[in-house]
Parts: sequence; structure tokens; C-alpha cells
Amino acid sequence: MPRPSSLRPTGVSQDRQRRLLAALMDAGEAGLCRPQMAKLFGGQTRAVERALNALQMSGATISACYPSDGSRQKRFVLTRPPTGDPWPLPMEAHLTLRVAEESLRRIGGAGWMNLHPLRTLGSDQGLGPKAAQRFARAIERTAVRGTASHSDGLSDAVLSALMQALSEPNAPRMELTYRAAGRIADRIHEIIPHAVLQDAVAGGPYLIAWATAQQRPVIYRVSRMLAARRVGQGGLSDDARKVLARITQHQVGAWATADEPMRIRVRVTGARWAQHFLNSTPDLPEVAVEPDPDHPEGVIVTFLATAPEGAVRWILQMGGAAEVLEPPSIREAVAQELERATQRYRAPTAPSAQA
Repeated sequence: MPRPSSLRPTGVSQDRQRRLLAALMDAGEAGLCRPQMAKLFGGQTRAVERALNALQMSGATISACYPSDGSRQKRFVLTRPPTGDPWPLPMEAHLTLRVAEESLRRIGGAGWMNLHPLRTLGSDQGLGPKAAQRFARAIERTAVRGTASHSDGLSDAVLSALMQALSEPNAPRMELTYRAAGRIADRIHEIIPHAVLQDAVAGGPYLIAWATAQQRPVIYRVSRMLAARRVGQGGLSDDARKVLARITQHQVGAWATADEPMRIRVRVTGARWAQHFLNSTPDLPEVAVEPDPDHPEGVIVTFLATAPEGAVRWILQMGGAAEVLEPPSIREAVAQELERATQRYRAPTAPSAQA
């Protein structure tokens, strides 16, 4: 997948700039000393200086410091890639979301689709071993389910920060500048990211994460993130990891809860609804659709969900054609929503302002 380079023509070839950029990315926080970088250019120390200057002219931030082990060799650490090059690899990891969206729009509902084939794309680009590992981890922590329309308003800087965090063995603590729906003010949230999810029911990409202050799982819509930055080392307990993995697998409509997933059974009647679900299985976690033995023109839809809100919203779209068989809590929640709707429609219609 070709892309325009953000590296400027500075008298140093872009090939040399990219080689040094990839090496610095591979080194991570450990950085590289001058002799290590000189090996990239056949021992030419002046070439190192020119390449470093060229990268900085292209917008990269490279810090120089002495390591804490007492070594006298100054080390250079890439803290920000060149402007417009949010992921300094030939195949940017943040593009996994774009690839997921496009592929799903083309093939329609295909259930869970992990992006493991993109590993091959990464290895074909000649990445170093550490960069290839980071790329593979980012792919593993990107999950998509169901058909997805194109998501507008996504920030490349935010996507890049999220995918870079998810590429690390242990995702770091991050600060999100986030504007929730219906709010006019932004808030700062400290979280540890777990996975990026492209969900058909909710629409658009979401981040599944752990809120460090509240010590609970949370889900954020990526398009509402105004900024994302790393603020420190992460670290999750085994219990928190299990909860986040369960949510990633069993959430519906981008709702999060630490509870075990519940088994939901819904009877859907009507020839059109029944045929629709038999022809195209809903994009729900561990879903099964079977003919209803008691209703010739009906089906039984069974699926799992960790939170009731998303499941209830999905069921309500079918109106009177759907009847929840289990569990009782979901049946009662749907009944309450339908009762509220009934009361609203029985009330006198308010006069229109244009009348």
C-alpha cells in the first residue's frame, strides 16, 4: 500500500533517513549511540549527523541523553516521528482501521474478522524484528465485527498514538482529551488501552480501555477523542485483562460492564424478519439463528452480551416482531422501554412551532 513520504529533500537521501528512522523506532526508549547509527551507513559518522539533522528538519523530535547505567556514550531517542508521518514504518499501523473499514464495507457481515493477514503486509515491507513485533501486536489488538460504513472525523494523530500504545508488550497509561456526547466541555481521562474495536451495531471505531481512577472498564468513541498522549508505564492485573478480553469478545453496541456475558434468546416472528436472519446472520457475539419450532414464520436468535443496554437497543429495532425469551432481566428492560414508548404515543401530540 504505497503512501507519500513526509521526509523532506534535505540533501540526504530519503532511503538513509528512513533507515535511521526505522532503527530509532526499533530501539525505542533505549535509543542508539553514534557508533550504532554509523553501522547503518558503513561507519560514516558524518552521515549520521546529516541524517539526524534531516529527520529533525522533517519535524522529528530526537532527544539526546546519557543512560542511567553510567555509560559515557550519549544515546539518541526518537520521541516524535516526522510531521505527517505518525507511524514511522512503510506500512503504518494506524491504517489497520482504514483497511478494516474498507474490507468490511466490501464483503458485508462476516462475523469477527481478526486482521492477521496484515502481518504478511508488515513482513513484506522489510521491517526490523522489533518493529515487526510491534506491528503484529497492534494488529492483534484491533478487532472488527460486521459491516462498517466509513468513519469521518478520525484524527490521524489520535489513531497513531493509540495504535503505537497498543503495539507495546504492556500498553502504557494514557491521557485522553474527550468530549462525550451532549457535552460542550472536554474532559481528561486517564486510561490503559486494551483494544480498538470496529463494531457494526454501534458504528465506527471504539477504544476498549481500563479507567485507572475508577478501576473499571470503559469504552470511548474514537471520533470524540481530541488528543491522546502517553503519561507513564501501564500494567493491568490478570483480572482486569480477563474483563477487558471478555468485553472485546462479547460487547454489543459499545457498552461495557465487568459482568460475565449473559445468554440472550429472542423469538422473532414474521416471514420477512425470519428470512432476513436466516439469509444473513446478525453480527452479534456467538450468535445462532434457528427456525422456531412453534412458529412456522419465526426464528430463535441466541447470542451473548456483557451489558444489557446494547442488547436492548438491538432488540427494540424489531418492535413487536421480537419477544425476549431469556433472561428475565432483558425481557423486563425491553418491556419497560416499550411501555414508555406506548405512553408517549398515547399522550396528545404537542402543537408544532410552525403551525
